[in-house]
Amino acid sequence: MKKLAFLCALFISSTVFGATTYNGIDVSKWSGTIDFTSVKDDNIDIVYIRAAYGGSYEDPNFSTNYTSAKDADLKIGFYHYITATSTSEAETQAEYFYNLIKDKDQDCVPVMDFELTGLSDSDANEIAEAYLSKLESLMSITPMIYSNESTVADVFDSSLTKYLLWIAEYGVTEPKSTGNWDTWDGFQYSDTGSVSGISGNVDMDYFKDTVFIDYSSSSSTSTTSTTSTSSSTSSSSSSSSTVTYTIKRGDTLSSIAKKYDTTVNKISELNNISNPDLIYSGETLIISE
Repeated sequence: MKKLAFLCALFISSTVFGATTYNGIDVSKWSGTIDFTSVKDDNIDIVYIRAAYGGSYEDPNFSTNYTSAKDADLKIGFYHYITATSTSEAETQAEYFYNLIKDKDQDCVPVMDFELTGLSDSDANEIAEAYLSKLESLMSITPMIYSNESTVADVFDSSLTKYLLWIAEYGVTEPKSTGNWDTWDGFQYSDTGSVSGISGNVDMDYFKDTVFIDYSSSSSTSTTSTTSTSSSTSSSSSSSSTVTYTIKRGDTLSSIAKKYDTTVNKISELNNISNPDLIYSGETLIISE
C-alpha cells in the first residue's frame, strides 16, 4: 500500500476514537516470511492479507500467509490492489478477487485497495463503484475501500459512503478528513511499524468492530461456513438447556450481561474469554448452562 512517513508505532487495543479499536497490520509478499504466532503475541488482533494485484497476479505469499495467520488464531481479512482503468475491467478484477478468497475462512470484510493512477475523478468513482458493487453482489457482504486521505477527501463522492472506509494518513493521531464519510472503519497510521515476527517495516492499522463480518445477518454462502444462532436460543441438544447469544456489531460483554441478568465474569468464564474487551460480531457466546 502507498507509503509515507510516520513518527513511531504505537500498539494499543482499547476504547479510543469513541469506539472499541483493534490493533492490526496489513501484509503482502513484501513483508517476507512471517511468524504469525509472534505477531499475535505482540498484541496484534487483525491481519489483512493481500490476495492479488490487478486482474491476474496472485500474491505469491497469499496462501502461506493465510494458512499461517489462521493457525495463529488471528482475525483475518483480504485485500486486493486493483489496477482497473474501466468499469468492465473493475468488474473482471472483482470476480478474480472473489474466486481467490471465496473458499477461505475470513473474519473481516474484503477490501478494494484503490490507489489512483492518472484517472479523472469521475472515472475513479465509476470504477470504484463498479468493483465494489460487483464484489458485494458476489459475496453478499459490504466491502471496504482502502485509499489515502487526500483521495478520500478530494476524489471519492458521497455515492461510495455505503461502503466501509479504510483510510491511510501517517504522522497524525486521527485523519485530517474522512471526506464524505462520517468516520473511518480502518485507519492505517504508519508504514514504518515494528512487529515481532516480521523483519523490516510494517503497515500498522487500527480497526473498529465494523470490519468484522456479521454472519448472523449476512446471506453470504461464499465465505467461511460459520454457524450462527438467533439472538437467544436453546442448544440444539434435547438434553441441554444451554442459552447462547450471537454477538452483534456494537455489543459489549457488559451490555450482553445486563440483557441476561448475569455478569461479565460469568460469561468470560463460560467462554474462556481472557480479554472481556475483545469480542467479535458473529461469534456465539454461552450465556448459561
